[in-house]
Amino acid sequence: MVGWTGAGKSSLANAICWIFEAESGKILIDDADISTVNQKVLWNSINVITQEPNLFEGTLWFNIDPT
Repeated sequence: MVGWTGAGKSSLANAICWIFEAESGKILIDDADISTVNQKVLWNSINVITQEPNLFEGTLWFNIDPT
């Protein structure tokens, strides 16, 4: 996610990862309501790339592929 400070990027990321639960509405990813998806399956399907530079061993694909 990219956007201005205060645009809600962190709030959206927290909601997607079930850090907090929405009081109303629902979040759909590919037309699937994330509240119906097993939390472990959901977390294993999400990858985060931070803004801080890090050096990793191996290819870019190896380091960002969740499987």
